Amino acid sequence: MIDNCTQAELESSDTYQKTGAPMRMLDNRGNLISEVQSIDTKANIAADYYSIPTGYKQSSLKQQVQQSQQAIQQMQQQMPHMPEINTMFQQIQQQGDVPPEVMEQMKNLFQQEVER
Repeated sequence: MIDNCTQAELESSDTYQKTGAPMRMLDNRGNLISEVQSIDTKANIAADYYSIPTGYKQSSLKQQVQQSQQAIQQMQQQMPHMPEINTMFQQIQQQGDVPPEVMEQMKNLFQQEVER
C-alpha cells in the first residue's frame, strides 16, 4: 500500500517530466508555499556534486516496500505480542481516544516485551 504523499509524488513526477517543474506553488487558500526567484545559469558546480555517494544503494519503490515488509516480519518474530498491539492501535485509531482498559493492556504487553 502506498501512502498519500508517495502517491502524490509519483503522480507529480510524471507531470514534471512532461511540463517542467513549477516556479511558484500556492496552497488551497492561495498562500505562497514556494517560489523560484532566480536561476543562475552560469553557476559553477563541481562535476561530482550530483554523483551517487560511495556505498549508496539504489532501489526501486518495489524493493523498498519489500525491504520494509521483511523488517516488519523480523520485528514480529522478535515481538510475539505484535499482532495484539497492532489490533489495539487500530482500535485507538477508529475510536479516536484510548479506553483505559486498552491502555492498560498495551502497557502490560509492552512491559512484557521490554523485560524479555
